[in-house]
Amino acid sequence: MARHGRRCSNKTFHRLVLLLDTEYDSCAFGYNAQMPGEDKQTIRERLDELYRRLRALPRAESADAAFRQLCDVLDAVEDELSGVAKQIPPPPPPMPDGRMYCPLDDHVSRRNDGSILAVTRAHRIEIDADGGLRITNKLTGNVEFEK
Repeated sequence: MARHGRRCSNKTFHRLVLLLDTEYDSCAFGYNAQMPGEDKQTIRERLDELYRRLRALPRAESADAAFRQLCDVLDAVEDELSGVAKQIPPPPPPMPDGRMYCPLDDHVSRRNDGSILAVTRAHRIEIDADGGLRITNKLTGNVEFEK
């Protein structure tokens, strides 16, 4: 991808992950742009796949089971489609690597009624004690997934 007649090298190619869970290529100035030859999917495409796979699974019977199910499916989607190796521990929030991670423990609240509230950079995840799951976009307030 060229900018002002220059080709971005791998060293200067930077991808910023914005609050909207979209990618912005700083060399191409394109929304959800990718370098030639890349076959990874955008964050939006990966979220859509996450939601598709979650819908196909039986509803979890508890909040903990639903949280594990969410994290397991998210890891599988990211392993297959992100093109980014999982880091343990994940990179700090101001230094995203382009991969989505399960909410970290310090962003997960386990409530007395058995429910769970987890917050990521762009989403609020509410899990009822009986396994009901709702994922809301923090910026728009839209519920993106509910089961």
